[in-house]
Amino acid sequence: VTHLYEAPGTIRPLTESVIESQASAKIIKVLARPGAAVKAGQTLIELDARRLNTQVKQAMEGLSIARKQLTQAEKSRDESRAGHNQAESDYQRTAKLFKSAIVSSQKVDQDKSLYLQAKARLEKADQAVHAATAAIRQAEEVVKEARIGLSYSKITSPADGVVAKRMADPGDLAVPG
Repeated sequence: VTHLYEAPGTIRPLTESVIESQASAKIIKVLARPGAAVKAGQTLIELDARRLNTQVKQAMEGLSIARKQLTQAEKSRDESRAGHNQAESDYQRTAKLFKSAIVSSQKVDQDKSLYLQAKARLEKADQAVHAATAAIRQAEEVVKEARIGLSYSKITSPADGVVAKRMADPGDLAVPG
């Protein structure tokens, strides 16, 4: 004997996810319809990514410029190092010759001054290399952030499930929150 009972009730899912945009952009495509089964990571909505692509390109250009500046700073440092080494050698040679009374104290002072100037240029060049290296690290972070922003142009399903409601249409503006 089969018994049948009827009772009023509400069916609720175990989990419910509200899908929100993390970037402000125009909605280009809505790829999931109410009642459709979706998998985790499946693209549900595509946003206009032109502005985000431009930000990535600009960040990449900034990184390229920073790398060129490092190359130039390293070249300048190499030139400064060569000048420093030559000035140091000249100064040491002149100091030895002065002890033998072959050159004047004025020549020693002149070579010492050239040596100290070359040393200061080398230190300045080293600082420029460090600054350029830091600029590259900063530019790499800007690129990373821009790529993260670009990844927000596709809104994906956080889990396997069924689309319950569609609350946006192509042409609408998606905003965070």
